[in-house]
Amino acid sequence: MELVKKMRLARQYAGVFLTEQMGKGEILILAAEMQFFADTLIANPDLAEFFAAPAVSREDQLRVIDGLARSGDFSSYTRELLEILVRHRRGEIIFLVSRELHFIADVILNRIRVRMTTAAEPSEASRHAARRNLPELVILSSLILVRKNRVRLTNLLKSLFSLLVVGILVGVIFADLSSPSVPRKASH
Repeated sequence: MELVKKMRLARQYAGVFLTEQMGKGEILILAAEMQFFADTLIANPDLAEFFAAPAVSREDQLRVIDGLARSGDFSSYTRELLEILVRHRRGEIIFLVSRELHFIADVILNRIRVRMTTAAEPSEASRHAARRNLPELVILSSLILVRKNRVRLTNLLKSLFSLLVVGILVGVIFADLSSPSVPRKASH
């Protein structure tokens, strides 16, 4: 399933489940526990694959969720949401549902959050083009840095040369002024 479709689906699940009738504390607990569960899936790719794999039975997934929920002392809301996602074979979007829960909770709780997403997932052709162009971009950026540094180095050298010339002139003038005057012959 495409990422954009998964995000929309996650938003729907989170939006239906999270309501304004829930208390502020319940909303915060649900969002925090789902974030904990999502972080656990990210840290354990095998566990994430277990919940995403259609070959794994729902009963096995529900047993694991029940065990994790009991050991983590999850709230009834968190257990219920995870069970709904497993029953509907949506284990692959648990992380996205967690993310959407945070955004919806922020709206319900009148918290401000900035959110940026892309309009669509990049195509395989654009990914391939980006991978192909990456070395060129690195080389180009390196050349730009070298050129900027060369300009800075040139300006530094010019400044140092100017100071050197001024120092030499001051030294010559000072030496000329401090040397004993030699009487000059007057020419008539």
